[in-house]
Amino acid sequence: MRQHPRSGTLLVCVVVCMGIALSIMLTSIHGSLRERRQIARELQMEQNRWLVDAGLSRGMMRLSEDAGYSGENWDVTQAFQSDHTSTIEISVQKTGDDSDTVRLSVSGTIRGKHVNALPTRHTTSIVIDLSK
Repeated sequence: MRQHPRSGTLLVCVVVCMGIALSIMLTSIHGSLRERRQIARELQMEQNRWLVDAGLSRGMMRLSEDAGYSGENWDVTQAFQSDHTSTIEISVQKTGDDSDTVRLSVSGTIRGKHVNALPTRHTTSIVIDLSK
């Protein structure tokens, strides 16, 4: 029985091709998961901007009803159907000596309940002249 000198060459070629295919597949999966996390993060940031807009509207409404309104912490977790906690911090501060001008500051925070979830925070403020 004579053995052919290239009997294992085909097997080596198949193993190398499978290794290349596996590395391409793993790279694709890794990129897909990274992209999915980025899209989820962008969605959370957009939701946070909407929360801050709602906080500005609420703060302006409360100021129009009560000139002594000083702000509040508003828990809006129930507005989400996912596993996030969401709060809006509204604060009203007088600007300088002018008692008719106030700064309305709003910060929105969304936190995931998972251990490795990163919170997003968005803050904005406006100056309001109450004499008008």
